[in-house]
Amino acid sequence: MPITLLRAALPALLLLSLVGCREKVSSRTVTSGELSVELPEEGGLRVMRGDTLLLGSPASADPTLDERNRRGAAFAPFALAETSFLEVEEFYGFHDFDEDVEPFVSLVPTDLLVDGARMLFSFEGGGDGAITIHDDGAIQIHWTVPETRGDRLAMSFDCVPDERYFGLGAQVSAEHRGWRVPIWTTEQGVGKDDRGEPQTLFGVIGRYYDSYAPVPFALSSRPLGIWLEGTDRNFFDLCDDADRLRIESHSPGRDFDLWIAAGETMAESHAVFTARTGRPEPVARWTFAPWADTFGGPTGIADALALLRDRDIPTSAIWAEDWVGTLDALGGEHLAYDWEEDPARYPDLAGTADAVHAAGMRLLVYLNPYVPRDASTRTPLFEAGALARDAQGGVIELAFPFGEPPAYYDMTRAGAREIFHGYLQRAVAKGVDGWMADYGEEFPFEAVAGDGRPGSEAHNAYPSMWARESTDYWRAERPDDDWAIFTRSGHTGVAADTHIHWLGDQLTSFDRNDGFGSVLPLYLSAGLSGIALTHSDVGGYTSVPGKERTFEVWARWLAFEAFTPFLRTHHTSSPAAAVQWWTDDTTLALYGRYARWHQRLMPYFAGVVGEAVAGGVPAVRPVWWGNEGEETLLDIEDQVLCGGDLLLAPIVTEGATERSVSLPPGRWRRWSDFASPLGAAERGTVQATTAIEDASVWVRTGAVIPLLPEDYESLIVPRGEHAQPTADVTLAPASLDHLLLMVVGGGSGQQTLGGYGLPEVSFDWQGEAITSGPFTRVLNGAGDLPACGSPAELDCIEGDLARLGPTSLAGTIDIRAASGNGLLTVSGSGLARLDLQLR
Repeated sequence: MPITLLRAALPALLLLSLVGCREKVSSRTVTSGELSVELPEEGGLRVMRGDTLLLGSPASADPTLDERNRRGAAFAPFALAETSFLEVEEFYGFHDFDEDVEPFVSLVPTDLLVDGARMLFSFEGGGDGAITIHDDGAIQIHWTVPETRGDRLAMSFDCVPDERYFGLGAQVSAEHRGWRVPIWTTEQGVGKDDRGEPQTLFGVIGRYYDSYAPVPFALSSRPLGIWLEGTDRNFFDLCDDADRLRIESHSPGRDFDLWIAAGETMAESHAVFTARTGRPEPVARWTFAPWADTFGGPTGIADALALLRDRDIPTSAIWAEDWVGTLDALGGEHLAYDWEEDPARYPDLAGTADAVHAAGMRLLVYLNPYVPRDASTRTPLFEAGALARDAQGGVIELAFPFGEPPAYYDMTRAGAREIFHGYLQRAVAKGVDGWMADYGEEFPFEAVAGDGRPGSEAHNAYPSMWARESTDYWRAERPDDDWAIFTRSGHTGVAADTHIHWLGDQLTSFDRNDGFGSVLPLYLSAGLSGIALTHSDVGGYTSVPGKERTFEVWARWLAFEAFTPFLRTHHTSSPAAAVQWWTDDTTLALYGRYARWHQRLMPYFAGVVGEAVAGGVPAVRPVWWGNEGEETLLDIEDQVLCGGDLLLAPIVTEGATERSVSLPPGRWRRWSDFASPLGAAERGTVQATTAIEDASVWVRTGAVIPLLPEDYESLIVPRGEHAQPTADVTLAPASLDHLLLMVVGGGSGQQTLGGYGLPEVSFDWQGEAITSGPFTRVLNGAGDLPACGSPAELDCIEGDLARLGPTSLAGTIDIRAASGNGLLTVSGSGLARLDLQLR
């Protein structure tokens, strides 16, 4: 029996086996602990926690007529229809669906049977399903229908007033109530139309909800997490004109698998989703250091190395995407797609890599799954059958705006992965340490994958498969994590398949829908969809006439990205016309300022990423995270938190120097420069002025911010004979047992460190009664610490800084200042010295 048919038959087979061994029960409710799901006799569905209704379906649905193929009983609790016409136009990753769907009919559950935490049912006219409450509180509603009944499956639920919906992948709005969101990986476009507006230029300008990484997961403020398992194309109608939460799947397999995470908070529901679908793994320590891009072959790299080291700009990675060669097209310089270096541009890749390694850096390059006719990869992949093919076995060539027509790599074909990994191994043998794994959005709809899946199903699955091609290779090649890849396409669970996500090719402008104005919502929506580790190109990438990168947009973008865990520059699609980090003394000085600030924050970023690894918590998260009851914060999408203690509120409007900032509950203090005192404590909504070159960052009172104590040139850890730097490069020690701890008066906080060479140590700060330094006394178990007599002396105080050695770090440290007293408790091991600074 084919797998799809067997899967569809499982509930019915289980139902028959249960009927055979016990009587049918009359209950229409399945219960586990406080959670219950009921299929009432009058129709509909109710999900309850005790006596509280969490989610309900209407008992019936009036017939509707809608221009978006929502006809008939489209809003019934369980609904079914057939696609009568479908034509898909594809170009450069864009997809246009011309389709007609027959009127929906309502499916009525019958023959209910409850067995423990599971309820089985069937539908009148054919089909069956099961409702299961799992041990983690996740509720699964899985049902199937025979192939003769239809391929459009849907469920609808009642909306509630003021409910918000977040997630749904990397989207350019953080909240989506009132809109219909398609889940189909696609090119996002060069610019985007406004929400609700029709597409103005197919193949160039994107629709508002076109996304590189859509995820069929909605995080509701009820709070609930709701997602569809599987990779079929689907839609989330989020309380739009019909005022229903409706989820529809175009499922040729006639399979609908809906999950509901019913946490007490949105964070809890989000954690259930990420635990089931995948969380990120640890990254290399050097990924927290700045990555500098180059463009211009080995000469460009050599120039960059000299500039970075001469200007003392900390850098641990050089990214050279032009290793594959370039071609001129569409008014810009584009890459020539391949999986190995262009011998004319990089005649000695190994020698270039040696120079990068000698400077204490790792070398990153570029790959994607396109296989043009003139690529070196074309013949071996064609001969192995490892290119996407149609149902007749013909290789599919894609419509593409420049270069030779490309086919698409199909890693599900036998032998394909071995060919790809062979290319990777040759690059790594020459010194490559990672790459951008670009694209992944264009596995053809009309293709049949090598494993038999139709393109309609394999298309959304492809981003994760493409990411795994690289991560599986690296995890076997370097299990010590000394590598990096970054991807832009995604779907459910891609966080576990990739390494670091990047948010795509924004315009080099302040554009709200596809420039700097879109980046913060992209961070938020991706993170709330389980893609916890993300970043963007500093200054954007796509340059078009009138949208060339200016100093203003580059500086604003840089000052924002410096306070997120990953800082990477990119030269744009028209490098000569754009402001770059290397443009002049002004850009070099500003880039150096934020590169140093960013790297000093490495221990803090490591803790933030640790939360993502352990619990799926977004590294960059909404300002309401932890304060979901503050409804005024739910609609804010131009401010974010990095971790729990840094609030980022950049100016995203061209020409503006002032903005309103809504501070989460508690008090916050402005951080205007790394070494400068923090501003006065503020709360509520404030007006903030920020010059173009300056950061717009606040620190929570009571925060405990661990920092590197000095400016190292590199964070790499030499590994055997690989990538040994020269003696004149200042490397951070492999064991970071000396830290600078910034404690912020006016509140309490905790911080736990570990991994990445950091000590396994925790800090507990009780600082409500103290606001700022300098210290008047610092006491530990041995008594008062004296004033420092020399810069090398430990266990002493100097102004607002205490230099604590091993004997001073045990137990509770009593800190006193003219502004009040505070207590810092240090526990754990591996910390040899702590420079304690009161801000």
